[in-house]
Parts: sequence; structure tokens; C-alpha cells
Amino acid sequence: MAFTEDFDLFLDTDDFGVEATFGSNTINVIMDKEYIENENIIGFTPVATCKTSDVETLDIEDSIVIESVTYYVVHKEQDGVGMTRVILHT
Repeated sequence: MAFTEDFDLFLDTDDFGVEATFGSNTINVIMDKEYIENENIIGFTPVATCKTSDVETLDIEDSIVIESVTYYVVHKEQDGVGMTRVILHT
């Protein structure tokens, strides 16, 4: 039996989710700033967590607007069960 989960519950804008737009698409994401440490660089980077099916057409360097801020995609990391972390920069 295959594992299925309703990720819309996690992304609901009444709880933790916020709207994001890219191209003609509007999706819900969970926006976060994750701590990074890479050699001598320490800081925070914006990360949007979303359904993998929502961002299949989103590519590296594409723009995405979240909470009135335009971000650009640096990297996408799929978790293998239907969610993707989109690493962003302004």
C-alpha cells in the first residue's frame, strides 16, 4: 500500500502557509530562514517548503514572490515523499 499524505493541511494559509507566485502559478508554501554554515560563511538563507507537484516547472534562477518580496531559486531539494525545499536568494 502506497503512502499518501494531504500536504495541503500543512500549507494552509490559516496556519503556517503563505501564498507564493511564480509565472501564472499561485501556490502555498511554508517560508523559513534556515541557519547555514559553509566554510567561513555563517548566516541565514530563505527557504520555501512546498509540494513537489506545485514546483515541477520552477527552475534555478526563476523568480518567485513571497510576502511581497521577490526571490530567485538557487536550488531545489525533494524529500522523496512529495515535498520540496526551495533554497532562495534575494
